[in-house]
Amino acid sequence: MAFMARSCPVCDKQSMKVVKASDVEIDLCPRCEGMWFDANELELFPDRPSAREFIAQARLAPGRCRKLGHRVPKGMAQCPTCRSENAKCPACNASLSMVATPQCVIDVCGQCQGV
Repeated sequence: MAFMARSCPVCDKQSMKVVKASDVEIDLCPRCEGMWFDANELELFPDRPSAREFIAQARLAPGRCRKLGHRVPKGMAQCPTCRSENAKCPACNASLSMVATPQCVIDVCGQCQGV
């Protein structure tokens, strides 16, 4: 079976590239420079926070729309502001939750636990 490039959850019609960092293959968007870590991959970088803390926060966090990044309340299928679709997980296509940190916003998949 051929490998299919994953789509960036934020950029429209943008394929992510697989890059190697510390012997771990992660997905990188060449447009927005966003990174996607599959379940347990972030834990392989000891200088980074654990994905577990983001996954716990994601249970109550809103999502964001793919078009303009508006906040989408939990359980809504589309953005109430612009009607675009929710950002989807590049691994399993579930709706992502948006967890804010002091440094950046992190998209978290509660289903496959990617970040």
